[in-house]
Amino acid sequence: RLEDAKTQLLNPSRRISEIAYDVGFQSLTQFNRMFKRVFGQSPTEFREHLGTRNQRVKAA
Repeated sequence: RLEDAKTQLLNPSRRISEIAYDVGFQSLTQFNRMFKRVFGQSPTEFREHLGTRNQRVKAA
C-alpha cells in the first residue's frame, strides 16, 4: 500500500488525503504516521524533496 502511495505522490495534482484513502487508509493521520515510519519522512516532506530534486535536474 505504501509503495503504491509513494508512486502516486509523484503526481502533484493529487491531494495527499485522496491518495491515503485510495490506497486503503481510513485516516490521514494513520497514513502519515505509517509513511513516516517506513520511509523516514512524511508524505509532505517526500513531495518537497522531490520538488527540489526536480528543480536541480531542470537546472542542469
